[in-house]
Amino acid sequence: MRLAHDLALAYLPTFRNKFSRHDFTLAQLFAYLVLRGHMKLTYRRLVALLKDSDRCQRLGMIRVPSTATLCRAFHSLIEPRNLHDALDVLITAGKHAGLTGKTLAIGSTMYDTHHFTRHYERRRKQRAGGDKKLIQQRKSETMKKMPKLAVGSDTHSHLVTGMITHTGGGYDAPDF
Repeated sequence: MRLAHDLALAYLPTFRNKFSRHDFTLAQLFAYLVLRGHMKLTYRRLVALLKDSDRCQRLGMIRVPSTATLCRAFHSLIEPRNLHDALDVLITAGKHAGLTGKTLAIGSTMYDTHHFTRHYERRRKQRAGGDKKLIQQRKSETMKKMPKLAVGSDTHSHLVTGMITHTGGGYDAPDF
């Protein structure tokens, strides 16, 4: 939680708006959202945990944020622009601390949305007397719609250094 707070101080502004109430900084809210994600808590359980512990005082807060405040902070902080900046700061901090290695592992996976395999689907259509050209065309259309995730991670610390999502097949080289 402390590391998340320190990293958020490096890339987030102090407050979202100059007219806000200035009760909580964005870095404080970000640290609690990281704690929520790490412990797999709901907003209500996070607020209950913060009330029962001294974690608010550790980050200089005089009161516990409400569930609505945490929810609004989550939706305002989780933007692609903010996440990209946070990832850059995290990787730079990991390099300076000596946590990252020199090897990058690259991998990708596709998510099939059907409850049966594509091989089974193709064989079923062939046995039903389907046209091979039509079957190949359907396969291509199905492949173009399949979601794909490609991830790059440091092999020493398992830190995710980059990722990209898109649809369709293909090899991984253009993504990295």
